[in-house]
Amino acid sequence: MRSEPGPEPVEESAHDGLAYNAFQSLLARPMARLDRIPPLDVVRADNRLRILTVVALLAIAALGSIALTLFDSWLTSLGRRSAEAALHQLRAVFVWLAGIGGVALFALGAYLWRLGWHVRTVRQFPLPGSRVIRDTAVLREEVAVRLSGSLGGYAISSHSATDHAFSFSGCILQQRVLRD
Repeated sequence: MRSEPGPEPVEESAHDGLAYNAFQSLLARPMARLDRIPPLDVVRADNRLRILTVVALLAIAALGSIALTLFDSWLTSLGRRSAEAALHQLRAVFVWLAGIGGVALFALGAYLWRLGWHVRTVRQFPLPGSRVIRDTAVLREEVAVRLSGSLGGYAISSHSATDHAFSFSGCILQQRVLRD
């Protein structure tokens, strides 16, 4: 049977004796347990996925800057229209944006729910055969089940945000119908 290494003896005159030894033993205990932790399995990063992710982020940034430029010119042209026509167009754009945002949030929630379900079923994250952007430690058993619960919670909150986006667009449409 192996004994845990303790702190090295020190002279009591140099330190506070009992308090110092107790502090040193607290520090030594976690270190002694490190050799009992099994080595972690790691899923290595996929370089092709990294490159694809960087290209996708650059494309999204370029499309976003183009969209901002177009939005700015659209707002300028909107200022030249009559108030009623501008209000009609603004309502249509808000409803469209809320609808697109709601659909995107719903898709994100469905993906997170499905991922959480698979993690709970397999009891491992990342799932076997998954490609990852960074080197990722494999979580197993109870830790993976807890992660799947968190993913389910994120999915539910995403679906709640979807409800808010759709109710926002519904309020705008209802306001338009009541005014007309």
